[in-house]
Amino acid sequence: MKAIVFATDFSESAFNTAQYITLLAPRLNVRKIILYHSYEIAPAVSDVPLDTPKTYEVLREESHEKLQQLEDKLLNITEDVTFERVTNELPLTLGVNKLADQYQHVFIAIGASGKTKWQKVFMGSNAIAMARDTKYPLLVVPKEASYRIFNNIVYACDLKEVAKTTPSNIIKSFVKDLNTRLLIVNIDHNESEHFNPDTIVDQYKLHELFEDMNTEFHYLDDKDLINGIINFALEHQAGLLIMIARNYHFFEKLFHRSASERMIELTKIPLLLLKEI
Repeated sequence: MKAIVFATDFSESAFNTAQYITLLAPRLNVRKIILYHSYEIAPAVSDVPLDTPKTYEVLREESHEKLQQLEDKLLNITEDVTFERVTNELPLTLGVNKLADQYQHVFIAIGASGKTKWQKVFMGSNAIAMARDTKYPLLVVPKEASYRIFNNIVYACDLKEVAKTTPSNIIKSFVKDLNTRLLIVNIDHNESEHFNPDTIVDQYKLHELFEDMNTEFHYLDDKDLINGIINFALEHQAGLLIMIARNYHFFEKLFHRSASERMIELTKIPLLLLKEI
């Protein structure tokens, strides 16, 4: 069974993400969405003792109530999806991964950035931890993104060991289910100055991987990688941006620095982060 594990903090941004994936799910042939909330208690920063068991009990009851309210709202959107409500005190990433492990075809969805500074820091740190510590596809939905039918998916890639590292089956699944065109873009700057003969081989392998799909290949020059990707996606009215994150520093750059606001908040384009195979 296909499923989506949606992690919520009950913010306005999270509710927008819930609406988005509820409308998206049927197009992906997903019939089940797990609504998950972690009420993990932060480490104490005071010498004053807390009544931990009671605190957990209160948080659990509040979480169940809010998840029920969320489900009731989402049921008004579509009847094509069933929901399961799960809440516990596990750390967020661990809780999400344990749920995702129960399904053969699954991806994780979270919202990107709330309105307040605290929410932005919270969601940014969670996004980094989630992207770093989960093996599952991670869909990050900007707070102002609204679901619409779209014709183009942009896959921004480098040309490093393409055949060995590209999760092409996942990318193809999204493209086929959504019945879109796949626009593959590689952005470099002054490529001739650091030319590697292997690049030509990887270009050929990239074309070979996606030759059975409605695909366009674009090779652009831009010294600002993030800016180049954003401009390309906006120019082609992409409804989804796919990237493969290779290391922790990528996550830091994407979610914590100015790139995060440009890539996620301003573009209004959902971002699907994949791990290399």
